[in-house]
Amino acid sequence: MAWLALPNVQGMSSNNNLFTNNAKRDVTNRSRSITKLETLMPGMLTVNVVGVIIAKEGQKSIFSRKNPGTERHLVSFIVRDSPTAFVHITCWGGEMYITDLARTFRIGDVVEINNAQVQANSYDSSDDKFRAWTPVPFHLNASENHSSISIYGGYDISQYQSLMNLPTKPSNDYYTLEDVIANGESLHGEHINLLAAVRKVGPVKDITTKSGKHTKRCEIILFDETYQSFPLILWGDDLVDYACTWIPMETVVFAVAVRISHDTFRSAMTATADSKTIITVNPDTVEAHSLYQYAKTQDFGLDEDAAKENNDPPLDQIHEVFTVEQVLSKKQISATYGILYATLTQFNMDADDTSGFFFHGCPRCKKRVYPDNGYQCTNQECVEGALSMFTSGDGVGSGQQQPCLDFSIPITFSDHTGSIPCRFSGPVMQELIGWDVNEVVKLDSIKRTQIKWNFLLERCKVYIKVFRTFKEPEKVSVRVLSCTRAKPADVMSASFISV
Repeated sequence: MAWLALPNVQGMSSNNNLFTNNAKRDVTNRSRSITKLETLMPGMLTVNVVGVIIAKEGQKSIFSRKNPGTERHLVSFIVRDSPTAFVHITCWGGEMYITDLARTFRIGDVVEINNAQVQANSYDSSDDKFRAWTPVPFHLNASENHSSISIYGGYDISQYQSLMNLPTKPSNDYYTLEDVIANGESLHGEHINLLAAVRKVGPVKDITTKSGKHTKRCEIILFDETYQSFPLILWGDDLVDYACTWIPMETVVFAVAVRISHDTFRSAMTATADSKTIITVNPDTVEAHSLYQYAKTQDFGLDEDAAKENNDPPLDQIHEVFTVEQVLSKKQISATYGILYATLTQFNMDADDTSGFFFHGCPRCKKRVYPDNGYQCTNQECVEGALSMFTSGDGVGSGQQQPCLDFSIPITFSDHTGSIPCRFSGPVMQELIGWDVNEVVKLDSIKRTQIKWNFLLERCKVYIKVFRTFKEPEKVSVRVLSCTRAKPADVMSASFISV
């Protein structure tokens, strides 16, 4: 399996050994024996450890209790040195020193920490409320004046790097995405583990918080064998930068302790990585390998919503001609484009109940919206756009726009080999009849019947995209790209391909 290589250190300063002269003299004048994290015990004062950074929290500052009116700066890592041992390490120091540390060391770096202070975790479990779980009942503190942290250059560095592919919880301790959807709001606010493949890495957003802090946000779309589109929201420069190295359809993540929420704006469940979360990329487990193999067989160009987002080829580049029978017998997973010469045998645009062939769409992205949630779009970019307009607009609701109408008319095409149902969308419908949706919706059923009979039972030249949806993988679906009356010469000259 072609798992991702660990990311290289970015922004490395010219001096990899980041410590002051006092700490440097202290390290130089003593033995640098390395302590294994699993051997930490009460009574130890300071230790030297080596491990790989498996998680990182961004730079922070807190008000000093000893010196009122001043701030203490810190950055935290989780370092692992064996399959069963990993701990929190908090580095303390001046603002410039901590800024340098935060910029220099990344998730995936193997580091050596010298002269770190050993402290027992709190017995009241207060450490677990806002921090990731660790199996070792201690944590380490490293200070600017007495400790050092540097990139490790030992011969056994590959042994530490391999720990990046071991999950921090048992490999079978996770929810499937279907489990999350099925449990719904009962999981709201809970922290759970997920094993899923990456379908899409969304654009990185630069966010300014209410406190004026600048950070990054990114939304990852996950899928597994049970559910095909589930959002995981990431915050923070380090985790977002790490996620930008993930390759869609080739990256599997084991996300420990992600917070599950019911997003009322989307009317859907979401996951968010927070300070308790540890994400293992491409874990070396049987379950992850199986999911990876499944992910490699998927083509999200076949997903109906995704297909609409993708750029279809120009019509003049589509030449293969199919019969209806050949379309229905398509076996391959990948999407296929072709031409169908067939008669329009069903064209239900004159029904009394027009709800069957009109739908409401988002005015920004055209994705379907529904009255259940006030016609609000669940597309994240549209959500953020609406919130931005709301916060900077003229009042309540300034970020909302009225939904737009579009065609979705059920039709059937038939030829000498069979019939296939599909639908006319807005652009195709307007191209065929010459009326746009806002004009048609105002017509009475008699006028719509007249328009219908101008095309019903006519032979058409239809450009199609054949694909399968994840909702109904056993069913071949057809999306109409263009439909016009067929010229007899075109039908006579068409060469039908073999199945």
